[in-house]
Amino acid sequence: MKWLIPILFLFMPIETAKVDNNTILVMQINAKWNESHTLDLKGLQGCRYVYAYLEDQPENIKKQISTVPVILVYKDNQVSYQWVADLSFKLNIKPEDVQKVVNKL
Repeated sequence: MKWLIPILFLFMPIETAKVDNNTILVMQINAKWNESHTLDLKGLQGCRYVYAYLEDQPENIKKQISTVPVILVYKDNQVSYQWVADLSFKLNIKPEDVQKVVNKL
């Protein structure tokens, strides 16, 4: 469950998924009913941050996500890193962990 199929990026709405080369995109997908377990990533630096509700995604994306939240880090339009919640529907990471990955990329 550690890795989600990177194809998610291909099915996101164009205005959400459009990223210039050499741009880092951090995308978090969560369910409305699980919003209390959303990781606050609005303060990330050196990247673009996008938050989306699972309920608002096309059916093909919903089928690929088994637990929420999920955080995907894109570099050059490819998934470079991701975190997926376990069965508790929580991510056991801190915003600083995501920032470290962004800084590394």
